Amino acid sequence: MLQIAPHYIMNQSKTFDFRQVPPAINLAGELPAPNHKKIELGSGVTLHLLPEEETIGFRLDLYFTGGIKDNRLPTTANATFSLMTEGTLDKSSEQIYDSLDFYGSFIEKDVAYNYSKFTVFGTEPNFKDIFILIKDIITNASFNEKEIDLYISRQKQRLLVDLEKPGTLAKRAFAKFFWGNNHPLGNLSEIEDYDNYLNRVSLVDFHDKLIKRGLHQIVLSGCCSDKIINTIKEINFYNDAKASEYGDILSNHIPQKGLTFIQKDHSIQAAIYMGTELINRKHPDFANMQVVSTLLGGYFGSRLMKNIREEKGYTYGIGCGLQSVADKGVFSIRTEVLNDKWEDALACIDYEIEKLKTETVPQDELQTVKNYMCGNMARLFDGSFSQADRLQMLVNENLDWDYFTNYLDAIKNISVVDVQHWANKYLNIGSFTTIVVGSK
Repeated sequence: MLQIAPHYIMNQSKTFDFRQVPPAINLAGELPAPNHKKIELGSGVTLHLLPEEETIGFRLDLYFTGGIKDNRLPTTANATFSLMTEGTLDKSSEQIYDSLDFYGSFIEKDVAYNYSKFTVFGTEPNFKDIFILIKDIITNASFNEKEIDLYISRQKQRLLVDLEKPGTLAKRAFAKFFWGNNHPLGNLSEIEDYDNYLNRVSLVDFHDKLIKRGLHQIVLSGCCSDKIINTIKEINFYNDAKASEYGDILSNHIPQKGLTFIQKDHSIQAAIYMGTELINRKHPDFANMQVVSTLLGGYFGSRLMKNIREEKGYTYGIGCGLQSVADKGVFSIRTEVLNDKWEDALACIDYEIEKLKTETVPQDELQTVKNYMCGNMARLFDGSFSQADRLQMLVNENLDWDYFTNYLDAIKNISVVDVQHWANKYLNIGSFTTIVVGSK
């Protein structure tokens, strides 16, 4: 007979209800040490291996030199990477995608500030065929005029739609005010740029200088069999003539501080995007400020969420974060609120920042944040594919695996006094660039 376990057990004549007692929480101990190996393939290309036993699935990340930092003309980096899979000298876009479907594979593309990346998923039996196809895409991309025209049409339509959204307008305005028009992160594409700058000549130039000759890192995770490794070595498309980097655009732009309101007629909501320059990932205080950021607005139970969403009902969500980008640290707060409540929302944000600086955080609240962040860290190392994402950051920022151990230790050891100290040291509301887009 099937028996249902009771919710209650008797212990020395006392009834104990497990449903009323939360399980004990233990902070993550040590992070798993990745089984990371490196093989130098020649021509300045390094193959990183993150093997996972008993799997035939693989993930292959190919890193190229060209990124947003090399955008001499708006849209070039993203357009080049997007159009590489839309046809080669021998294959149409339909043939490429049909082949990927046949092999049970798919591609993801990412253009970051310092690099561009192809991520390829598949299984070991089809690796050689998939890798030959990837080589064809990377070395023989045709940049067909018809595909370029279709891409331009789609992007212009997408941008037209996005420019009607207050959130997009606030994000773009912040980028221009913070980075400046002469910096790749502030020189954003406009509708006319797709017609004026995006053409086959600019795409082929970017591809030839920074992609075709720009492969420098390969990360193989999951199945790392000798068969796959030997195939990578045999089908060599690493060019001895290395990429001709354009180099970073140096900008001495000083962020425009204070509040800027941008009128968006008939807008129902007002978008707020505010931020300031802080420390980047290589700074010893970075992990401590991530704790402060999470407590303020980095998870669903944060102070900003409780104040502006739960208590005031002004927004569906608000968040903040500290990012390391372009050798800078950028702390930002983002939300969309009721159109007539943006001033109140800004006052609430000011209040919560000042409260962190003047009042000690309750121990149980800080412990909740620690639990959340330590749990996130453990999840980020769950499996070789996740570890490949972590390796990406380390390789591109010239860090080692000890970074994560030190990061976790900082989370565990930060005290309520420390939180108040870091908040006072780094959070100055007067240093913020604040953009509000709405309708008065």
